[in-house]
Amino acid sequence: MKGDYTVSDKQIFASLEISDHEVRMVVGEFFNNHFNVIKVEKVSCFGVSYDAVTDRDEVINAIKTALAGVKKTLGADVKKLYWRCLLIDLREFRLSPL
Repeated sequence: MKGDYTVSDKQIFASLEISDHEVRMVVGEFFNNHFNVIKVEKVSCFGVSYDAVTDRDEVINAIKTALAGVKKTLGADVKKLYWRCLLIDLREFRLSPL
């Protein structure tokens, strides 16, 4: 019946963008044909400069910090995310335990 939805109708998505001096993670849900942003986590990161990663460890730590912030707020782990890094195409990745 139209208008009847169950919890299984919700789809949760996470997106990660690594840009110049910042890592951004957005978590949202598609429900009832709408996308609702649940959490936006921004972490300063100086391990990226324009078109190159200058400090790999700093980028990794910024991603871990963003993941921890999302987990603390939502009480759930991010298992899979879509990410964008500089000029690299949008791709889907499953996360391995950090």
